[in-house]
Amino acid sequence: MTAYDRRFTELRALQAKRDRLIECEPINPQVLAVVERQIEKAQERFEIEGKRGLEDIWRKRHGIDEWRAGPGKEEYNASRRTVRATPNEKLTGWTLEQKERRKADKRSDNGWIKRRQEKGWTEDQIKCGLIVRQGERAATRKGQEQTTLDQATMEQLPGYGSF
Repeated sequence: MTAYDRRFTELRALQAKRDRLIECEPINPQVLAVVERQIEKAQERFEIEGKRGLEDIWRKRHGIDEWRAGPGKEEYNASRRTVRATPNEKLTGWTLEQKERRKADKRSDNGWIKRRQEKGWTEDQIKCGLIVRQGERAATRKGQEQTTLDQATMEQLPGYGSF
């Protein structure tokens, strides 16, 4: 829905509201005056959008926005990234502990990379070593989580700690 369509819909909804208020038997002049003022403002916004639609610059910008919103959005956004081809990792569903662990991992990895560069490793060697390092770290954490889960399961048993 374009901005023009939204303004048109807004205006028509306010006009329908005014018509319903007029049809009501006890007409409230204060409410009717408020709705009339809202209609005037909506009419002004509707006229502004109508004028914008005639401007070439605005139409060009609007056309670009439509292209970005539809097919081609991913390619456009990827082409604007200077260093990487993928967007940043989404952390919205993460807990504070997970975010802190990620930050500590990032610091650790950056230090590891710097030390390897000082040793004279090539870029490919560093990338491969980093992948191995991150895989080992993930496996270790998964093992620790499993151990913690096993411990919690054992503690739930009725005979736990009775020896």
